[in-house]
Amino acid sequence: MGDHVETAAFEIPKGVQASLAHLRTETVTRLDGRIDRLDLGMREDDRNAAGMRAISRVTAVTSSRESARARNASWHR
Repeated sequence: MGDHVETAAFEIPKGVQASLAHLRTETVTRLDGRIDRLDLGMREDDRNAAGMRAISRVTAVTSSRESARARNASWHR
């Protein structure tokens, strides 16, 4: 019985340590996946924001040109 107790005294902590290592690896893998998805989402948001800025500039330039044309047309009447 003494050998079994000593063996168990070493095997139980080894099993716990192995379980924790596996859990840690699994957790890191899940977190890496989440971080990758967040990174992709941020890149998509950056592209969308850049597109909105470009559209805003075009709109501003177009409306200022239209305003200038309207002012010029009123001066020439």
